[in-house]
Amino acid sequence: MSTPRTKRRLRTKQAILDAARAIIVEDGLPALSMRTLADRIDYSPAGLYEYFGGKEEIVAAVCDEGQHYLFEAMDQVDKSLAPADYLHGIGIAYIGFALEHPDYFLVMFTAAPPPDMAGATA
Repeated sequence: MSTPRTKRRLRTKQAILDAARAIIVEDGLPALSMRTLADRIDYSPAGLYEYFGGKEEIVAAVCDEGQHYLFEAMDQVDKSLAPADYLHGIGIAYIGFALEHPDYFLVMFTAAPPPDMAGATA
């Protein structure tokens, strides 16, 4: 059972992620800083560190949320389809995700990869 404190922490964490996503969509990734984020949600920059280790961790968490929605959409494709039809369905789900969640799509595919994954794309 969730305590009021736990619920409040979850709401604050979600508010941080929502604000970060909005800042990135409105002004681009370079505009996101702990200060601009704190100002957006009327919080102290130092207080954000109670929830996340820094800007990179926040961006990664926003990307994780988006991936959840993307994988959820792709998981709806009928796995019993012929391979070509299945791939077509995956493509349609991907496009549907981009249209339904353009904010997540923008963040996920314009944000730099986290440092621990930067070498994976090289």
